[in-house]
Amino acid sequence: MGYSVKWVETHLGVSRKALRNYEDHGIMPKYKYRNRDYDDNDIKNIWSIRVLQGMGFTVKEIADICKQAKNDENFSLQPFISDKIEKLELEIEERKKHLGYAKTIKLFGHFPAFPREMGQVTCQEFRERSIEQWNMEIDEHDKKYLRLAEILLSDEFDQIGELELGMMFESIIDMFTPGSEMNKTIELNVLLQGLTDSKDKEPSDIKVQVLVEMLHKQFIKIANAEGDLSAGTFARHFSHTLILGDQGELMAKRYGKEGCLFAANAIAVYGGFASYQDLCDQVFE
Repeated sequence: MGYSVKWVETHLGVSRKALRNYEDHGIMPKYKYRNRDYDDNDIKNIWSIRVLQGMGFTVKEIADICKQAKNDENFSLQPFISDKIEKLELEIEERKKHLGYAKTIKLFGHFPAFPREMGQVTCQEFRERSIEQWNMEIDEHDKKYLRLAEILLSDEFDQIGELELGMMFESIIDMFTPGSEMNKTIELNVLLQGLTDSKDKEPSDIKVQVLVEMLHKQFIKIANAEGDLSAGTFARHFSHTLILGDQGELMAKRYGKEGCLFAANAIAVYGGFASYQDLCDQVFE
């Protein structure tokens, strides 16, 4: 039985261009006329090529395998498969890093901060460092929080059972040492609630700014970053969590959009900016 190019396109998912590429690499016989039918051996050959491509082999790699198979009577495909498995596992790990990086950016709603001075580090070096540091898929505690945030913002939340939801919240609580970190986080939320509830005042109001200063100090305790977290740096990082990305949506659900925007403005003023918009207009550190 003969198989037309159209049949191959329909049943094997191989285009005319791909068939010509196979021929150019010597893994399919070259036909002088494009309307010539393929025989059963050709179809089996194309099928095998597609299987190898599905495993991640390139056409060039397949061509190299075919050459070795023709020249070696003791040829075995096993070493090539083993090598490909090793490479695929490395690729999977690399893609997992990029997935966690993308999820973290989505959660916070912005990219990692730019270098303090352009030229101090290459874009590639900065990217590699950011992928390692800005990745909530690496730490098990971060993964739990990320998963909870995804559920709270999805249709899945309405369908999840109370028991499962309770277990998820317990797992978040377990991240913190009882009586210490958890209490610090609760205090932070209380201060944030007080700040968002003060939206009838001006962001620069002295009482509002006292609340922001207390929030800053409490955040330092949780982040263990004393000495590294100036008022400006705190404003740049913390204000975004109230507005941007999935984190901003979660904050809006809890404190209201108006309250979050007011808090972001108050925090920006505390950090030396005219407003949250002014903060956004300036280059991140």
